[in-house]
Amino acid sequence: MARSPLGSSPSCRRALALLVTFALVPGAGAVAEDRDRELEVQVKAEFIDRFTRFVEWPASSFPSGDAPFVVCAVGGGMLAERLRDVLTRSRPGGRSVQFRTPVADAQLGACHLLYVSGSERDRIVDIVRRVRNRPVLSVGDSTGYALHGVVINLYVDETAFVRFEINREAALSGGLKLSARLLSLARLVPARE
Repeated sequence: MARSPLGSSPSCRRALALLVTFALVPGAGAVAEDRDRELEVQVKAEFIDRFTRFVEWPASSFPSGDAPFVVCAVGGGMLAERLRDVLTRSRPGGRSVQFRTPVADAQLGACHLLYVSGSERDRIVDIVRRVRNRPVLSVGDSTGYALHGVVINLYVDETAFVRFEINREAALSGGLKLSARLLSLARLVPARE
C-alpha cells in the first residue's frame, strides 16, 4: 500500500508550505516584458512540480518499482521546457523522469503527467478524451481547460497572482487521489456536461 504523500514528515510539510508560498508569489500579468514572462513560467513550473507531491497515482500505473515517471508535453513552449528541467531535478516520487515531447496522440495514456499548452486549444477536447479514465495528471495553463476535463489548470488572476483550479471529477475518473490540502487551495471546477 502506497504511503500518502501528505504524511506528517517535515519534508511533506515543507512541500505544502512551498506550494502555499508560490500561491502568493505574483506571476506576470503583463507579457510585454521578457523578465515577467520568465518569472511567470518559473512559478508555474514550480507549481506543477509541487502538485506531484500531493497526488497519488495507482500502483498499477507503474509497471515496476523502478519504472520512470513519464512526463509528456503537447504543444511545447517555454513552460514545457522549464518543466523538463524542474521535474528531472526533483524526481517525483523518487523516480527518474522520462520526458516526451513531441508525443503521439496514441501515447498520451502512458504519461503520468501531461502538460497541454495553450497552442492546443483547438484539440483540447480530443486530448482529454484520450486520457479520460486513465491515471494521467493533465495540467494546462489556458482559460477553459479545466472545464474541458484537464485535471489542474493554472491561471493568473486579476491581481497578477498565479492560482490554480481543479476538475476533481477528471482526477477521480482516472484513479488519481488528490490530497485534501491541495483541493483546499484550489478553485474547484465542475466537469462540463
